[in-house]
Amino acid sequence: MNDLPFRSIRERMTKLPSLQRQSFSVSEAEQMTGRSPQSQRHDRRLGFTEPLDGGKARYNVFKLAEMLVLQTLVNRGIKVEDAAGVARDAAQQVAWWALSQPGKIIDPTGKLEAVCQRLDVAPVALIISSPLGGFDYFRYCIMWPNKPWTFCDEIEKALADARATPGLLHGNEICSTDATTAGAMILLDLEAIGQLLASRTERPFIVGAERAE
Repeated sequence: MNDLPFRSIRERMTKLPSLQRQSFSVSEAEQMTGRSPQSQRHDRRLGFTEPLDGGKARYNVFKLAEMLVLQTLVNRGIKVEDAAGVARDAAQQVAWWALSQPGKIIDPTGKLEAVCQRLDVAPVALIISSPLGGFDYFRYCIMWPNKPWTFCDEIEKALADARATPGLLHGNEICSTDATTAGAMILLDLEAIGQLLASRTERPFIVGAERAE
């Protein structure tokens, strides 16, 4: 966070350009996420992903991030029904890393860069959150066996915290006979997934434009 007065931040935020999320077609989504058009239709019917524009099947960076996490887990043998919640929660995290890549936020007006310099924040911080709110982004997501997933930056610390939970871990092995903790963990590298998403298109995800008077 910065130490600018609240009013000053508000005033400078009003100088931002219109930040337009670019949309991508079904075929582009397939190329970027590996999710086939048939699977996309299936996901929409079941409510796992939602298209943009009142039913028109186009997707922005956040939906693409969700879809890529979903497909990544499906490729590892996880059922769509079980992967959907994780994918939805991880979408903003993956989008953060994707938008952090060069050329993925473009502003021909130059206003976004000017505001970011004054507020001392990265452009992605104004896309996903704001200096008034904030967004906690993490590098990893750990899917515990039959337990809610968690986000973290340090795997060893997350494992240490798990070991401190009675019956969860012993050494490096799951040892509990409790059905809620016994089994294997899945580790998602959210930064790597975001970088992969960004690398699969030459188009930007966000484009700045002058605001209409």
